Amino acid sequence: MSGPRRFPLVDVLRVGPPSGVWFKPAFSVVAAVAPPGRILVALGRLDLAVCTMAGFLCALCAPNRPYAVRAKALAASP
Repeated sequence: MSGPRRFPLVDVLRVGPPSGVWFKPAFSVVAAVAPPGRILVALGRLDLAVCTMAGFLCALCAPNRPYAVRAKALAASP
């Protein structure tokens, strides 16, 4: 018999040091969301600001995919 079986996601769930460029995507999202969000909030359209944020998150979570595939991926995520 072989040794104990390892959980297949152990390497994925292992916490390691962050990469050297973790902040670049975060800052790009802030730079992309802030101007339209501020304008819409200043105009009193908080509903559109929320929709804009959802669109930016869709683009961030599923880059390089057609919009319909992104929407399906986000709808299926918990």
